[in-house]
Amino acid sequence: MNKTLYHALRSAFFELPVPSRVKFFRLVVSATFLVVLDLLAVLVLYKILGEVISGNASGAFLPFGFDAVIRELDFSERLFLLFGVFLFKNGITSLLFNNLIAGAYAIAGKFADQKIIEQLDPDEVSQKTKTSYDRINEVIMVTMQSADQLILPAILIISEAVLLLLALILAGIGHWKVLLFLLFTIVPTTLFILRLTRKNLSKMGALSNDTNPRLQQLVDMAVLAHPEIRLHGKSDWIFQAFQNQKALAYQAKKSIYALSGVLPPRILETAIIFSVFLLVLIMERLGQTELISPLIVLFAALAFRVMPSVNRIVRSYHSIRASSFLFEFLPDRIVEAPPNGSDSRFNFRSEAELRGISFGYSEGAPVLNNVMIRIKKGRITGLQGASGSGKSTLTSIICGLLKPWNGELVIDGEILKSAQIQTWQQCIGLVRQDTYLFPGSIKENICFGSEPDLERLKEVSHIADLDAWISTLPYGLNTDVGQLGRMISGGQKQRISIARALYKNPAVLILDEATNALDIASRRSILEKLTQLKGHMAILVVSHDPVTLGYCTEIYHIENSEIYLSHP
Repeated sequence: MNKTLYHALRSAFFELPVPSRVKFFRLVVSATFLVVLDLLAVLVLYKILGEVISGNASGAFLPFGFDAVIRELDFSERLFLLFGVFLFKNGITSLLFNNLIAGAYAIAGKFADQKIIEQLDPDEVSQKTKTSYDRINEVIMVTMQSADQLILPAILIISEAVLLLLALILAGIGHWKVLLFLLFTIVPTTLFILRLTRKNLSKMGALSNDTNPRLQQLVDMAVLAHPEIRLHGKSDWIFQAFQNQKALAYQAKKSIYALSGVLPPRILETAIIFSVFLLVLIMERLGQTELISPLIVLFAALAFRVMPSVNRIVRSYHSIRASSFLFEFLPDRIVEAPPNGSDSRFNFRSEAELRGISFGYSEGAPVLNNVMIRIKKGRITGLQGASGSGKSTLTSIICGLLKPWNGELVIDGEILKSAQIQTWQQCIGLVRQDTYLFPGSIKENICFGSEPDLERLKEVSHIADLDAWISTLPYGLNTDVGQLGRMISGGQKQRISIARALYKNPAVLILDEATNALDIASRRSILEKLTQLKGHMAILVVSHDPVTLGYCTEIYHIENSEIYLSHP
């Protein structure tokens, strides 16, 4: 228990940057003020009820002389005072609680910002070991869950603990028997609840999180791969897999809800009622019946506020326990924004060279070993090799998307430094075989966040052999491509991707199996137009197609993690 609470408080406070740490501290102060205000309102209720029921509220305690004020009021005035106190209290607490929630989600939002920045990190090799669904789940679900499952619970534990301490002190001032019975009720009951429920919460929380990406993956398959599913007769298989994952997800959610939201308040409520019964029985046996009414009123008033407080502490602890898997996903640093997308470009003049490059995705298993390759301006350089030989890995290193184990990327005779990678990337146009198109128009996909230049759009559309097709579309460049480009063919997607790469006017153009989906005539048309542009850029073509490689000035062959010049 202590370890889990320590992790929650550390994650919610000590690992935050100073501005967020100050925000968290302010939220704790606001939450503490909220619960103290609640306690004072309950004491006013106790005082008035004590006066009404017994004629005097023996042992009553209210600060700032409120005891004397209440005694001077008649019955109706006391009711109006009670109404006014709770109206004021509920108004203030509503504002504070809204501020509390907003602050917690603001901190969680910083976690989400950091996770999306990590996904954009060019050195994030670990992305290759996780599915896209797991990464999406981390960015959207896990970090946002930290607000209501880690940050808010940590704040509530601190503030409610303060209230419990004050309530016990006031009980001791009011009457020691009430303090004794509160301790007798709260401590063993709380320990019993925690011991009863804690074993399964971590397990159920992790299971709930694991099923989210699996369910998303199955829904994605049902939506995007339904032709293959139907043709293979696997609709029942997908449905059954969905049913199984859904059953696990629902079972985890139900267990968490029952263990943290249903059982604890019922158990505590039963303990409170039993304590009231026991208190009355003891006072009657001791012959102190005159103290029964005021003591029961004081006990009930404090229990009325203490019981929800204990419930919130237990529920908050359970929330942290069930969400303990979140600790491994929370970022250990907070960056306010990704690097600024500057338009500054590297002054590329003649050639880019890889010198002694070695790289692998796991230790002891190099994909590239001491690789040397030159890409020269004014030439079309070819790169060929078997599937999985490391061609795409090599292009990612050239683009600065992967950091090699050894070796350097040398531009015009100068070793490229880490601080220069972003400006170097502004010089590169990359077209992959598995191109990504986002929902939007053809124009938006080509411009990719840049301001549209109609003349430039026409130029690159012509080079990418898009203009004839676009002219047949009712909406032209404004035609929607659909989700992931599902409204258009594979060849049209590749042409759009080529136009996108050319739109930024790159100094280095890399085509990584970028013309595979095109017919031979379109392939030749695009390559011939690119040949006319090669004087303005260096072009690297990754392909196994003889027609495409026939346009290359020189061809490198990659095999067994090594590379050699095969032509000329």
